[in-house]
Amino acid sequence: CGPIYVASLLAYLPPALTPIWLVKPALAAAPLMTIAGEMVLGVCLLSSSRPARRAGVLLSGLLHFAIAITPHPNSVPTFGVMCMVRMFHVMPHAWTATLREALAPPGDRRGLAIRAAGAALVAGSCGFTSTPGFTVDYAIPLQFALCLSAARAALHAAAAAAVSESPERRGPSALLRVVNALLVLVAFGYAFLSQPLGLMDIGAASPFASIRLHGGSNHLLMPTGLLQRWAGDDFSRSDLFGGGVVRVTRTDSAYLNALWPANCTGELRPRITSLLRDGRHIALQFNPTARRTLGPFLREHFMHRWRPESGAPFEAFTIPAFELRRTLEEVRQSREAFAIEYERLPGVVGDEAWRTAAWRSRVAYTEDGRGGRTCRAKAAGAHFWAECADDEIVVRPFPPGLGGLYLWKTALWFAYPIIEGIEELPCMD
Repeated sequence: CGPIYVASLLAYLPPALTPIWLVKPALAAAPLMTIAGEMVLGVCLLSSSRPARRAGVLLSGLLHFAIAITPHPNSVPTFGVMCMVRMFHVMPHAWTATLREALAPPGDRRGLAIRAAGAALVAGSCGFTSTPGFTVDYAIPLQFALCLSAARAALHAAAAAAVSESPERRGPSALLRVVNALLVLVAFGYAFLSQPLGLMDIGAASPFASIRLHGGSNHLLMPTGLLQRWAGDDFSRSDLFGGGVVRVTRTDSAYLNALWPANCTGELRPRITSLLRDGRHIALQFNPTARRTLGPFLREHFMHRWRPESGAPFEAFTIPAFELRRTLEEVRQSREAFAIEYERLPGVVGDEAWRTAAWRSRVAYTEDGRGGRTCRAKAAGAHFWAECADDEIVVRPFPPGLGGLYLWKTALWFAYPIIEGIEELPCMD
């Protein structure tokens, strides 16, 4: 996804300033630049050095402002707002001084000019709104105002450190140190354990990382989906994580097609797509997180989805069995009549050829929205279709108890599209 963000920002420049010889290395370096930049930012914020922490706040503001002004569908200013308000805790005295200064009347012409310039910049940032249906995305000027405040707070902190460090010397109480340690442990588990174990896919631990959590791991250092590997491709070990991987080959459900596989490539501006292709990028993007978080109305009315009447080929995808079970419960609650066809894959881990073509059984299932249903299955090597077994994924009862509650509320998973000729996951979040 890094090249898509870089291409989106380069698209603000005129074509004369974005020759192919510049675009190619810029897009090629984008993933490493993203990793290095975010790691440096995190190290600075964790540092005991006050100058390093100030640098971390400034780098955070720069990163999230760039994300905020990125054209649709990758403008996420609300995420930046949520992150920047937390920067208050890095240098609280400096932020307090900045806010007090901003709310006080100007004492001279210089103060008036600075406030007027800041207000003009914040107002001008409204012009970066690109989300369809919005005249102004007010999170963008709010994000810009927070970035300006962060820069001013860093100056306040530097000036205070040069004169006297007494306001910053008081360490936290014993209670706060315990709470901080617990919060660090929770954050560590969320960031470094949830995906290796396979407890969730959609989350803030890996935005735009395209990490594979079902069917195997593409992470350079860590395994993923360990609970699914342990549970296997049936339900003998675990009703919660079992069932393996399924490949959905067709469905006419408007609800499901609005969610999966979430192809938003057509929403990229033509100039961005052109720059990506100049840089030899596959120029494909999927946005399942936005479809989940923005809700059914927006995704069904304002986001691209496959329609049976379109005549276009269905975009097949793979998904964990438990995510299919969970989402089908949502469809049933909506009382939509639907049909779905899928193939259960042998095992739980494989390469792209396995994900694309391997199967051990095929299932055709329909519901009429009033409780009536039909389910037929055909095992590999069989000549005829038969009634589905009672433990088939689509007819198996939803997991009860806390496990079912967790699956229902927390374990949201991506559907991975199957794209001919592509051996790696496209950009998705």
